[in-house]
Amino acid sequence: MHSGISRSQVNASRYDHTMKQLIKRIHWDLPAEENLMIILDKQGDRERLEIFAGAASFMFSHEDATRLLEPPMEVESHLYQTVQCADWICALIGRIAAYKFDPDFEEFQWATKYFGNRLAKITSKSSKLRGLGEDAKDVHRQHLSSLSTCYDPHSVPASQNSLEMLRSKYSRP
Repeated sequence: MHSGISRSQVNASRYDHTMKQLIKRIHWDLPAEENLMIILDKQGDRERLEIFAGAASFMFSHEDATRLLEPPMEVESHLYQTVQCADWICALIGRIAAYKFDPDFEEFQWATKYFGNRLAKITSKSSKLRGLGEDAKDVHRQHLSSLSTCYDPHSVPASQNSLEMLRSKYSRP
């Protein structure tokens, strides 16, 4: 790692950012008269405290978190069928993300082919699979069933900004 930041600090920061994005995106798509609770699969004790502290701080300080009733709760998934189901859905989304973002996981095309369209129908309109890096492409719900990938420049159109950056990087003076 760089600048003296450990891998666990980077992971904690990424998880905290992801949790805040989750809270905001659910808030944006939630009907006006509804509130939300988030239930997570059990983490370790240290992780649970970090998740709780980060989410609690966010819910009391950000306008897009006002309908979160409590900080995320943790349960043991093997005791709750709904959490087990969420685990399965996350596993499918993980396979789709692996297929979309990494050419080493082409064998996961089945997840996109058989479940992408079904997941797109139940996914909120603000949801997306986030690519890593500054120039990474994100996968929005309407593209979950597309067999195109994010690493193939011919199957996923690049943004105008990305094209300009590539032109300036490779153009001769």
